[in-house]
Amino acid sequence: MSPLGPDLLARSTGTDAPMAILHAGGEEVAMIAIIMGTLSAVAFPLVRALARRLDSKTALRDGLSGVEEQRMERMERAIDSIAIEVERISEAQRFTTKLLAERASTSPAERPPSPPGERAP
Repeated sequence: MSPLGPDLLARSTGTDAPMAILHAGGEEVAMIAIIMGTLSAVAFPLVRALARRLDSKTALRDGLSGVEEQRMERMERAIDSIAIEVERISEAQRFTTKLLAERASTSPAERPPSPPGERAP
């Protein structure tokens, strides 16, 4: 609706108010359509170019050189060997815990004698 009001708008255009309001709304819609079309025509190629540039930078970072590839392979081998050693340590820990639990569950009379120099529990 026009800020002038229907009476003033009708007097200024020389027509009745409802037609003037419709006509003004149509102009606004047309102007908005033209502005949006122009912005879309300009912004779409710019956004597309920006997206391509970002994608190409990502693709360059993803490709590893030969030296980096060799380094990654060495790191993988080192990590695998560390994992194997950790598994061995955990297995030894489980075995020791099992022996201590069995030893604690037996009565002192059933225990074998301690070797000389070792403290009896």
